[in-house]
Formats: sequence, C-alpha cells, structure tokens
Amino acid sequence: MDWHFLNYTHLCTIEVPKDAQTVKFQSKFRSHKIIIMDTPVPFKEHQMWRIPDRVKFIVKSNGMALHHVQNQSE
Repeated sequence: MDWHFLNYTHLCTIEVPKDAQTVKFQSKFRSHKIIIMDTPVPFKEHQMWRIPDRVKFIVKSNGMALHHVQNQSE
C-alpha cells in the first residue's frame, strides 16, 4: 500500500490484458494497456475493503492501512 502515501483520493479496479506490455519496477507497474473495470470511488469506499482475506493481507503488508478498515474484527 505504498501508493496510499501519494494522497490519491479515489481508486478503481483495473485489469491488465494478457497481451499487454508490462514492466515491473520496485514499487509500481507500467503497462501500455489497462482496462478500467469500475467507476473510481473514494479510497475508503472501494470494494477491496469488503473482502476479509484481502483486508488481512493488506493490513499484514502495511499496518497503516488498518485505519481504513471499517469492521475491525481481529
């Protein structure tokens, strides 16, 4: 979740096609093709925060993400 500190206010889900030319850098990816799967929404309202296993992974990767979790159960 290094991108959180870039002060972006909205997120959306994207898909990278298999035929896309993609380069992985240390903390980001670049691709010449992406498909935007949904409408950008405010950071805290993004659907990723509703999937418990994904939330656990995100918080384990960066504890600072915990303040975005609405239903903190563990």
